Amino acid sequence: MDVQPLAPPEVEGTENGVITAHAGAPRLVVRIGPYTGMSAGDEVRLRWDTGVPRTSLVDTRLIVASGVGASALFHLPRPAPGRVRVSYAVGHPDGRWSVSPHMTVTIAG
Repeated sequence: MDVQPLAPPEVEGTENGVITAHAGAPRLVVRIGPYTGMSAGDEVRLRWDTGVPRTSLVDTRLIVASGVGASALFHLPRPAPGRVRVSYAVGHPDGRWSVSPHMTVTIAG
């Protein structure tokens, strides 16, 4: 079975690749939309790459039966200003992996 291409992730509040940090909003939401072949048991692995190991992160969600066809949401602490590369990978129970295109986001302070 062929692996279908994934759409890039969506970072809520991004306009033209920029997020303006607001003091009252302590978290960001990254949305991974439903994808072709989504099934229970899939592992969605988000990569938030700042270029600095202690401020970059990888987070994982396991797709359960009730989550098939819905977006996977990742809630991240409000990051420091700078540029971030955001992408994700999907691992299927049969061992196949797909990787999304990355998007670059600038966090403005």
